Amino acid sequence: FTGINDELMRYIKDEIANHKRLELVDTPSEADLVLTGEVTYGDTTPLAFNSVNEPILHNRIITANATLTDTHTHQVIWNSLGISGQQQAPTVASSVVTTSPTFLQQNLRSQDIAQMPDLQVAQTQAASSVDQSMEGLAQNLYAAMSEGF
Repeated sequence: FTGINDELMRYIKDEIANHKRLELVDTPSEADLVLTGEVTYGDTTPLAFNSVNEPILHNRIITANATLTDTHTHQVIWNSLGISGQQQAPTVASSVVTTSPTFLQQNLRSQDIAQMPDLQVAQTQAASSVDQSMEGLAQNLYAAMSEGF
């Protein structure tokens, strides 16, 4: 999953910082807790097709395992397998819902989508779905991790 780890790390750091309960530090030696993990799955699959069997909607899913360790006692204080984030992405202009919250978060207008070729629509929507699935994964990870505290 080339590049996903670094990009996902940015989303996780942003999610932790947004809640202002924990302070992020630059080096593990400064930390009281260390969050580690691995991306175990990342894929895009078609969900819906048009009348000539071309995909018009894809599902993007990213799954990860994570562990939170106390650096003083070296004990695992939280562990989770299979935390995921997913997002659907339309691949043709006719399947884009321009009034949806997902679309409105993007830097596009409905007029822009209507004038784009299908390939460009697919690429912009796929990029957005990657961002949103990573953001969802970071939110789900933080929620699961902070439930016990």
